[in-house]
Amino acid sequence: IHVWASAYYYRPVVQSSRFYPLFYPLTANSFLYKHRIVDAAGARDRIDASGGDSHDLCYPVHPLVGDSLKEPYNILFILIDSWNHRTFCPESTPNIASFADSSLVFTNHLSGSNGTRGGVFTLFYSLPALYWYDVEALQLNPVFIRQLEARRYDIKTFASASLKNPPFERTVFRSLRSLKLETPGSTAYERDCRLTSDWIAYADSVSKQSKREPFFGFLFYDLPHAYELPKNYKKHFTPAWEYADYMSLNNNTDPTPFYNLYRSCVYYDDSLIGKVIGNLRLNNLLENTVVIITGDHGQEFNENHKNYWGHNGNFTRAQVGVPMVVYWPGKKHDVYKHMTTHYDVIPTLMQGIFSVSNPVGDYSIGKNLLDTNPRPWHIMGSKENFAIMKGNQLITVDYNSSFDITDTSLNQVKDAKLDGKLVNDVLGEVNSFYRKK
Repeated sequence: IHVWASAYYYRPVVQSSRFYPLFYPLTANSFLYKHRIVDAAGARDRIDASGGDSHDLCYPVHPLVGDSLKEPYNILFILIDSWNHRTFCPESTPNIASFADSSLVFTNHLSGSNGTRGGVFTLFYSLPALYWYDVEALQLNPVFIRQLEARRYDIKTFASASLKNPPFERTVFRSLRSLKLETPGSTAYERDCRLTSDWIAYADSVSKQSKREPFFGFLFYDLPHAYELPKNYKKHFTPAWEYADYMSLNNNTDPTPFYNLYRSCVYYDDSLIGKVIGNLRLNNLLENTVVIITGDHGQEFNENHKNYWGHNGNFTRAQVGVPMVVYWPGKKHDVYKHMTTHYDVIPTLMQGIFSVSNPVGDYSIGKNLLDTNPRPWHIMGSKENFAIMKGNQLITVDYNSSFDITDTSLNQVKDAKLDGKLVNDVLGEVNSFYRKK
């Protein structure tokens, strides 16, 4: 029933799934659309006609009040899927590293999740991905996107992986009727190249307009996630595997050839991002464009020596730590070492570009990226599996409410006891965006 309801946008069923404990909502949207069991266009048209505005979320808590610059900045998000923070360096990402020399660099930045769905969600909504099912059921887009629309931004998306899975079309970008859901290409390599050329064509057209609205661009690269370099491509780092041979991995595997394959993928995407930056500079768009370069989540190569490879496996820095580079016109280059998170990006833009005067707590659990005050904790993950980081300790909670207490390298903490007050305080703040009964 839920498979059909999800594809059909039938909210009574989808919403009810949030209230069943231990329930995993099964979906097969792409399959049903592909085989025309459900009409995709017709289903999407149902969104506005169903449901109304009555729901349990109070997001934002109060209407946002703000203004914008007389000539508001353009905003460009550049995301690299599965970006291991160690590859942000002149050797692996020479173009981004060079660009970072004129940007704000945050060296201790954490995503809000160890997977794409939660990582992108926390970046745009500035809320924990524990809200994912509520937001998806309600087709509720972020207050950030609402602000862009209210200020008549031209919003463009260029994503290598489809925005249908995870279904960002019905969450993050739910209100955009002309949304570009997919980029042509049979491999991530081809799609990453195509999205770059598509973006450059768009930026060229923008630069030729004498009078134009500000733009928001979203570029989402996928090659480091897919490991799909062409067979004739000469890898920049060797020795390297030809492909990701997951079946051969174990705790004693030498990560070097696998990591070098990955680094070559990052290196190639860096060359594409270098073209994007060069084009912005050529078209004089850097003079009024805020550029944010980061990842949705990290990618582990057994850094913790616990036989974890990839992502969605744990909440250590290897899987949630990502680079964060922010180019802001007029701000001098600086390097910040305090902990920052994906939750902090939207408050920074809301305050710095839109002059939103509301308390950040009205729309986010984060704070301004430049706020160096220590944060008491950081929450990551989804309702199925989440973790609370406090200092050097991780409390990881599974879908069945079992928990594990380790240090941030996954080593067991001897005689550790669950800090019930901490968990209650965290979840109390996290749940503050639900309406009080």
